[in-house]
Amino acid sequence: NLNFHAGYDVEVVFETKDGKAITIKIEVKTEEHYWYSKTKNIGLDYISAFKFKNQTYKNKIRNQGNWVSPEELNEFKQNIIVKRDGKLYTCDADIQLFYCKLNETEAKFFAYCNECLKNLRTYFENHYPLRINDKASYDLNDTWESAAYFVNPEKCPELKKCEINSLDKLMECLWARRMM
Repeated sequence: NLNFHAGYDVEVVFETKDGKAITIKIEVKTEEHYWYSKTKNIGLDYISAFKFKNQTYKNKIRNQGNWVSPEELNEFKQNIIVKRDGKLYTCDADIQLFYCKLNETEAKFFAYCNECLKNLRTYFENHYPLRINDKASYDLNDTWESAAYFVNPEKCPELKKCEINSLDKLMECLWARRMM
């Protein structure tokens, strides 16, 4: 039972043989099956809530299919008001876990060291287009937008460096976090 303001979803506490507690904080993001099956991408939350400063610029982005190229990112930032940064900035977990249910018996999981992901923000800004989630197009009553980088975890070498795929990588991630 974590409060709403915790920067993570799950807290797991292990007790070592000598009685010490080790806590691992995990942020869990469920990926939409339709999108993942179609693109093989996961969404890295860059801005959780923002508004456009004017309708003209919002229409420009809509006309581009709600994508912002790396070359346009600075202009985009000048034309929005950020209400809440995304998990690439605000997540306080040790691990970001991405989960996609493929069918009744299969699921895909990707686990990443959170500090490593945060260190890749500039890389994503320079190498990937930013996708604007236009809430109105989904018939949602939200008055704000969000934005994420959609990255294929199987094909992005920088993202693979952050992947936790062994006990050694988990320990390395936890150790790095404790040293900060």
